[in-house]
Amino acid sequence: MTAISLSSTLPLVYCGRCTRQSVVIGLLLIPVYSVATALGARYFAVGGQRHSRRTTIATLATVAIATLFGALRNYVEGIAKRRSISACAPRAIRAR
Repeated sequence: MTAISLSSTLPLVYCGRCTRQSVVIGLLLIPVYSVATALGARYFAVGGQRHSRRTTIATLATVAIATLFGALRNYVEGIAKRRSISACAPRAIRAR
């Protein structure tokens, strides 16, 4: 474990953010990560930098689009939630 990994893990453990569920998910994803890394290394060795760059840009574009859709969905849900709360909230009565 590198010093950077250790220094980023300790605050998570200290603040209670490192739960059993997150550890199990991380352990389950280790094979997926390892296979993806091996495939990426092989793809880079065979196709060279040009193909690797195209794949990297496509992956980043996919992540960016997914992030934008997720943010837009959360924004729209937040607006709908605020409207439903304000519609049900009692009106302030002004004294004359």
